[in-house]
Amino acid sequence: MGYLRIIGVWPFPIESVQQACAKAEKVFVPELSLGQLYREVERHVECPVHHYGRIGGILPTVTELEKELQAVITNEVGS
Repeated sequence: MGYLRIIGVWPFPIESVQQACAKAEKVFVPELSLGQLYREVERHVECPVHHYGRIGGILPTVTELEKELQAVITNEVGS
């Protein structure tokens, strides 16, 4: 398990994303948007990518993220 924190999305860091996800079985993309980052990641990796997005400036809690990530790990959510 690992993580990649993307600071800037233009130009999109394709090589960094591909390297970070090269051995991944699944990728979890939390973001404060409707899926723009998720779609870019999905285009450039070869494993399932799971999105958790919010809008309106309401940050998810650590507990919410842990719950969603656990669901991804145990295959209890769709891609």
